[in-house]
Amino acid sequence: MDELNPLQPVKPLKKYSGEAGGEELSPERKRYVAFVVITAALTASSLGYDVGVMAGAMDGLEETFALSDFEIEVVIGAMNFVAAIGALFAGNTADRFGRKASLGICCFLYLVGGGLMTGAPNYASLLAGRIITGVGVGLAFVIGPVYISEITPPELRGVLATVFDVSINLGILSGYVASFVLENTLPDAPQSLKWRAMIGFGNVFPLVVSFLLIRLPESPRWLTMKGRRRDAEKVLSSILGIDEGNQQAIALSLAAIEEENKIDAESASWLEVISPPEPHVRHAVGVAFGIGFWQQITGTEAVLYYSANFLEEAGLTSTNLRLLGNMLVGLSKLLPEFWVMSSINSRGRRWHMILSAGSMTVSLALLGAAFGLGLPSWTVILFLCCFMASFSLGAGPFAFVIASEILPLHYRAKGMSINTCINRGVSGAVALTALSITRAVGEAAYFFGFAAISFVSIGFYLRQVPETCGKSLEGIQTELKHDGRSSVVRGFCFL
Repeated sequence: MDELNPLQPVKPLKKYSGEAGGEELSPERKRYVAFVVITAALTASSLGYDVGVMAGAMDGLEETFALSDFEIEVVIGAMNFVAAIGALFAGNTADRFGRKASLGICCFLYLVGGGLMTGAPNYASLLAGRIITGVGVGLAFVIGPVYISEITPPELRGVLATVFDVSINLGILSGYVASFVLENTLPDAPQSLKWRAMIGFGNVFPLVVSFLLIRLPESPRWLTMKGRRRDAEKVLSSILGIDEGNQQAIALSLAAIEEENKIDAESASWLEVISPPEPHVRHAVGVAFGIGFWQQITGTEAVLYYSANFLEEAGLTSTNLRLLGNMLVGLSKLLPEFWVMSSINSRGRRWHMILSAGSMTVSLALLGAAFGLGLPSWTVILFLCCFMASFSLGAGPFAFVIASEILPLHYRAKGMSINTCINRGVSGAVALTALSITRAVGEAAYFFGFAAISFVSIGFYLRQVPETCGKSLEGIQTELKHDGRSSVVRGFCFL
């Protein structure tokens, strides 16, 4: 099964558009596809909003429930740990209920979890809400990109490839903005009311997606897999437009989908994914797992969740100024994505990843120096913004793209499940330990440590990650065969 291919199917449906003799998509059809993709990607905004709003709600939660640092870390980290587990079951969920219905399940879990957190009378209820939300996040991280990849024609796939990550960043910025607005709108309100309002507004995203789902088509690939060929034809017709030129493209697309479904039925077992028999596949699996690991081990989750804490330690005592600082951090993470969208197919994935890792290393080292030398708080804000912008230059938008492109078809579904599980698990570990480690060693040592880790990641991207842009997936596998590396561990590391 090709469930976990965030951005590009194994055999792109090149018969999907004019490449197979059909007409190029009209502006109206392009707008429709963009609407479908953006709606599906909004499922990621709920995770982003949670990241942003928790940074602003943390003080209120701590005061309301008298939380210790460890309890705060558990609340923050629990969602990502649960998401890691949920990702392993997302493929089966999407195959059983369909991509569209599964998006509805994600929204339902978001609403239940968000409602439970908003009205939580105690710490246990708050934690339960985050666990339920975490399941929704794990499903959405898989099902949303799968749906996007299966519904998007190739001519739009390059531009829309980063929409899911952009949606996360929009959610993060929305969470920071909501915290700032509510803090100033309700200056004299009890802290309990403030944080409940902050978290409660996060239900807007799943409500909007739930409302718009009725206008979304089901994935033509899933419909074909379930023997509903006529329904799949209707979906392709709604995307391509019905005319004589596109009828042939639709027929060829359906034939390609059916061929892929036959191949997917022979997908590798979990044991084969963890220890593949072919040497080049072992290397590919190691790289795919490594990308999931290295993307999160550099500390981005700590900065996003605890940016207000770091700014307070830097001497920014005003709550409003800290929240404004959060907004600048969120904006810095979002804006580079638009440049990346325009250069995704011109500069290459690997170039962006190396640039991103190098920039993050410098930014983290400067953050460590700022705390170590006691520099003004504005320098900390500046370097936090540089760090998040650096992440969005490559590591953020391209990690899942490269992983999905480098894995062979038979290994892709389960391989990407493990990739997502590793990614969310590392993210949870970083969030779970941030306060404890900074209390023990100080902010300067904390960021210098991440700078060292980020520096090691440069070696991984330089030595292990191949360029996949502009190459057929079959061509990527051929290059890996000639590379001569044959170890999962060597692929995972930078040796």
